[in-house]
Amino acid sequence: MCFVESTKAKTTVVTVNALHEMLNRMSIIIGNCDLLIEKTATESECARLLPVIWENARAVADKLIAYQFEAIAESKRLWPIGAKKTKAIQQKRTRRTSVDPN
Repeated sequence: MCFVESTKAKTTVVTVNALHEMLNRMSIIIGNCDLLIEKTATESECARLLPVIWENARAVADKLIAYQFEAIAESKRLWPIGAKKTKAIQQKRTRRTSVDPN
């Protein structure tokens, strides 16, 4: 892997991590909106605005998920050896946990 590809791969990993963090934050906003919608008086201004906030947060979360999948696919394309090592580690863990104790 050349320097440029290595730099792109590392940048892509940082991007995936940032997208994951933003998605976590959006999930908190969506969850809190759900709770507030249940507890807010139906005729209030908040009751009218909370679903709008929820819908926008959900739309942003959906976009973040799409971007995250694209970035993960790109990182696997740029860093296939890392993906193979990860798969090998997962297979070892599976074998270790599936051993019959008898």
